[in-house]
Amino acid sequence: MTIYISHLFEDKDLSKILLNQQHKLNDCEFGIETIDFAAGNYLDEKEVQMERYQERIGHLLSNHSLSIHGPFLDLCPHSFDRYIREATRLRYEETYQIAKKLKAKHLIFHSCLIPSIYYTQIWEENSLPFWREFMSDKDDSIAIHLENVFDEDYHPMKNLIQQVDHPQFSMCLDIGHAHCFSSQPLEEWFVEMSGDIGHLHLHNNDGKKDLHWQLDQGSIDMDNTLTLIEKYCPQVDWTLEMNSGREVESSLDYLKGKMTK
Repeated sequence: MTIYISHLFEDKDLSKILLNQQHKLNDCEFGIETIDFAAGNYLDEKEVQMERYQERIGHLLSNHSLSIHGPFLDLCPHSFDRYIREATRLRYEETYQIAKKLKAKHLIFHSCLIPSIYYTQIWEENSLPFWREFMSDKDDSIAIHLENVFDEDYHPMKNLIQQVDHPQFSMCLDIGHAHCFSSQPLEEWFVEMSGDIGHLHLHNNDGKKDLHWQLDQGSIDMDNTLTLIEKYCPQVDWTLEMNSGREVESSLDYLKGKMTK
């Protein structure tokens, strides 16, 4: 299993975490999840940005696998407007090609389901042809995941993933998002989505806002969450999504106390 560190803070702090042997957890490997290609202005100069990223992080990429968080700002794969769908497909495809060149293992896109704007049925009906077409020419080199954000219910994503029916298309279950945006308990998400979870995002919050706190701070019962992970998706890779290197280090210390017992 690989634990990815979301690159939400300075490069030097990322290097410190990845190169610190004290953070080792059993047989877990460490990787990097970059958000550098999650905005359109970066994709406009993708070749330059890839070169800059490799200059900055290349010494880490030689020994650590990569996950890429795809673009999500201003995009909508289930839009009624074909120009918006085409723009979304273009940005997603550009990111996929970046992931290919950088030899990434995972590529993560948001579900973009905002229940207060789109009826769930409309989201399902419009998302299905988009994702079937997008996945139609994708090989097995990169796992592609849909991440829950404002999703109140797991059923729409479950239905979509099963209907797209591609071996490299699965869910990224974001624990923090499910906790603060869904009324369904985390255990239900694990039970119902267990066969469709291909990646995990871990962070904590107060149940009201998406705060991306360290694992042992907040109202998520993280001990129970680790038990659920072990029961329903023990081989799945994780990403720790905290806002600072200090919070990641505290989370790794917490995990060391739980995973080495």
